[in-house]
This record gives sequence, C-alpha cells and structure tokens, in this order.
Amino acid sequence: MKAPFRAAIFGVLGCVCLMSCMNNQTRTKYDYKEGEPNYSSYSKDRVMRIGAWVAPPPGNWNGKGNADFINQERYDEIAESGINVIYSLYENNNRVAAKACAQYAAAAGIKYLARDGQVSVDPIKMELEPGEMHEATKSYDGEEGLGGWLIQDEPSIKEFEKLGNLHAYFKNEYPDKEFYVNLFPTYANISQLGTSSYKQYIDKYIEIVKPPYVSYDHYSMLVDGYGNYKMSEDVLWNLEIVASRCKEAGIPMYTFIQAMSYDGQTRVPNEKEIRHQVMTQLAYGSRSIQYFCYWTPLEFTQGSPAMITVDGKKTDIYDHVKKINGELLNLDEAYLDFSWVETLAIKGSEERNVVKQFNMLELSPESIESISSINATQNTLVGHFEDKTGRDAFLVMNFSDPATNAEKDKVSLDLFGATSALVYHGVNKEVVELNDGMLELELEAGDGSFIIPFK
Repeated sequence: MKAPFRAAIFGVLGCVCLMSCMNNQTRTKYDYKEGEPNYSSYSKDRVMRIGAWVAPPPGNWNGKGNADFINQERYDEIAESGINVIYSLYENNNRVAAKACAQYAAAAGIKYLARDGQVSVDPIKMELEPGEMHEATKSYDGEEGLGGWLIQDEPSIKEFEKLGNLHAYFKNEYPDKEFYVNLFPTYANISQLGTSSYKQYIDKYIEIVKPPYVSYDHYSMLVDGYGNYKMSEDVLWNLEIVASRCKEAGIPMYTFIQAMSYDGQTRVPNEKEIRHQVMTQLAYGSRSIQYFCYWTPLEFTQGSPAMITVDGKKTDIYDHVKKINGELLNLDEAYLDFSWVETLAIKGSEERNVVKQFNMLELSPESIESISSINATQNTLVGHFEDKTGRDAFLVMNFSDPATNAEKDKVSLDLFGATSALVYHGVNKEVVELNDGMLELELEAGDGSFIIPFK
C-alpha cells in the first residue's frame, strides 16, 4: 500500500522547457510562511466528502428479479471503500426502504441521500405553507444516517426557477440536511442545457438557485471505434469554468469520477486512470470526489460493471477506489484547509502530441508568483492554493493519460525563499529539505503530490 515518492535530486534534466514567462536567469525570492505546518490534529475533523451514485438496491426492483441488497453488510462494505455519502436511486418514494438505508448508513458511520417526491416540488406552485413539507416527511425525523435529499440530476436552465424556490424553502424546512443537485457537463447539448452557452448555464444556476455548492459530472476516459484510448478534449475547460465560478461565488465545487464503462465510447478505468481523474479534479480545487457508480445500475445494458456488479460482487474497481480513497483521506487534513486560487498547465518537454485539453483553457496563468520556475518532462498541472493566513500550497500532477503515455514526469520546482516543504503523496507525508529552494519530484502518469513550502 505504500505509494512511491521520490524527492531526491536527480540532476539536470535534458531538453526541459520552462514556462514561457520563466525562461530568464533571474530567480524571484518569495516570502513563504515560517514554521513547519502540522495538520495531524485535524485528521478526524477535516474529512473529504467522498460520494457515490447508486446505493444497494431493494429486491425485485421494477420486476428485475434482483435480490434485496439493503442490509448492514452492504452498507459496511460501502464504508470500507472510503465512500462516506451514498446516493439513492432505486428507493425513490419508498420510505420504508429509505429509512432502512439511513439506519444502516448511520451504523456504518456514513450518510445516505434519499429521494422523495415530497421534497422536490415547487413550493410556490404547490402553495406550501412554512412547515408543510416537513410535516409531510416527518417520518424521517431522527434518522441520523439521512444526510439529505437528492433533489434533481442534470436539470435544464428552465428548471432553475423551481429549484431556486425550493432551495430557499428547503433551508428552513431542513436546515441540517443536504440539498443535492447535480449539473450537466460541457458536452451536454443545447436541448439538455436549455441554453447555447455552458457558462450561462452555470452562471444562472448560481444566480437563481443560490446553491450551497455546484456539483457536475464529466466523464473523460474514452475509447473510439477503433479501440484507441483518449480523453475528452473539454475536461479541463469544464473544470476551469465551474471552479472559477465557484471561486467567485465563494462556494465549493463537487466533481465526479468515471468508475465504470457505461457505453461503447467509455473505457473501463484502471487504478491509474481513476487516480488521474481524482488528481486532475483536486488540481482545480474540488471539495468532493464522487464516483459513478458504486452499484452497477440495474437497467444498464452496455459497458462494464462498476465497483459492485448488479448481483452484488466486488470488481477490481472496488479495490482501486478503496486504495485511492485511502490516499484522499490522508491528504484531506491539509488539502481542506486551503482554497483554490488558479491552475497552471505546463506542456512537457518530452511530450510531442498536441495537448487539446490545454488548448481549450482560457484562464490558465502564464506563471505562479510564488514559484520562480517550473520544469516538467510531461504535461503537468500545478494547482495553486492559499489558506486564510496566506500560506501557499500546490497540487502537482502528471497529466499524461496512463493508457497512452506511461512515462514518468520529472518535475523541478524552484521554491526560492523556502527551505523545506511538507509533501503529501499517496498514503505518506514527509518533510523534505530543499536544496537552495529546489524540490524535485518523479510522478507516474496520473499521479500527484500536495506540497506546502515553508521556511
């Protein structure tokens, strides 16, 4: 389980390209915060929200003849994977089943998001009085495992007014429950979005609904008709749009991980490809990693199983996710103390292909003020973060698709002004002494490290 980390200096890298703004000979000294940071005391308080779509289903759903998988053993299995919020699908409007799920979730130490038509109506059109919705759903009262309700998945802009009305009302009815809505990705069509502009779609959602966060899904691990693996070209552009809008609004961004193949155009992700998605999203400041899917949807007829098959068997993806979630739950004590500032995309010196994902970016800076220079041999993302005191941190990842480029990324960061760095990598964390401000990393494709320099 011990993830490899190399912080040793490996010499001068040949043919390394610097960022265009950093190819001068002058090193800029930055005023890093003094003192070694220690986040260990927050390990139980700062916990990454790790969600997943599709809870274990009830028996014979829709005449499918499936077994009843709503039991304590199955909810303990969810918790063991590191997932701490599971989303209802097949218990919609079945309060007996939903309450049982909430009770099993509580015993497992996780949360359950239910679905119920009583909490997804427009309170204005229904002319609901204050307290009327809660009165209709009071049978849920006292269920500690009920984290909230899944209100709607992928609404169009035409439904935002209803959701805005509902959210304003919901906050008073259920002040301690989650109001969960998930939005479309950039590759949704005009009829799905209800507008021709994805940016307007996100802007209007934030403006009208005034949500506690923005969650969206974008599944990037693809395969073409010839069996060639590729990534969606707009995956980073989607992250950039939502991350920047959430930053302006002062709310978190939640993102989804493709953890199965659901049609002929999506691939079955292995461990490295799942980690790639996680690290990419963390580089843009995601505050919740969510998996699609935990339980394989019963009605799916294409693709390959998710973490758990329709008949309840674990797949390799379960083990991959469990391992990566262990890494997330090591990192979160520090990561969640910081806010996302910006993300720099660096074209690697040894990467010969056009990086279509980088070419679509509109907000990637030319440099990061607190880094004198960056060298990278592979396509690299550097997420820049700050805490409330102005302390800097960086999420550095090898953006190369593990399926098409398995080369390691040799990254050299000139953190002039810092003498040391606290580095989180995999399930490890260590303080690395810097040689004249230089930190050198070697990252597998899709892998990343979270770095907090200090002096």
